[in-house]
Formats: sequence, C-alpha cells, structure tokens
Amino acid sequence: MTAAQEELEMLRLQLDVNRADDMTREARLREVERRLQVGDEFLGVMEHMLRNLADSADSTRMNW
Repeated sequence: MTAAQEELEMLRLQLDVNRADDMTREARLREVERRLQVGDEFLGVMEHMLRNLADSADSTRMNW
C-alpha cells in the first residue's frame, strides 16, 4: 500500500468515526429534547393544579 493509499484509508476511518460521533450527538440531542418536552408537560400540569388549589383557597376564604 502506498503512503497516499494509507492516508486515504486513515481519512476514511476518521470519517466513519466522525459520522458515529455525529449520530451519538444527534441521539443525545433527541433525548434532551424529549426530556425538555416531558418537563414542560409536567410544569403545565403543576401550574394547572396550583391554579385549581388557589381557586379553591379563594372560594374557601369567601365562604368564611
């Protein structure tokens, strides 16, 4: 194998490694996006519950 062929092979291997790294980063990004969505949904539920609790407390105060 010539030096140029060896260098070409080395570059091909590095390209494969870079592609694998990109796929890993993309998978991590998707996981972070999913977690953010779950967190947003959780916060929405908590906000709804707190508003209901506040409304209930206001009603209780008005009845006293």
